[in-house]
Amino acid sequence: QEYVAKSRPAYCAKTGMVDEVVAFKDMRKYLVAFANCCYQNPVSITPQHQMILPRIIKG
Repeated sequence: QEYVAKSRPAYCAKTGMVDEVVAFKDMRKYLVAFANCCYQNPVSITPQHQMILPRIIKG
């Protein structure tokens, strides 16, 4: 019961585990913006081992 309550997107956003919760159909916009940012300033990009991969939380 506790796992179900604490694994919901709204709870994760409130506790700071994620920056923002968006619908999966809007995820492409974020990935395009990230790619454009990397293209414009490649020196400041985070190393791959520190990148946070998008994760789908069923809810």
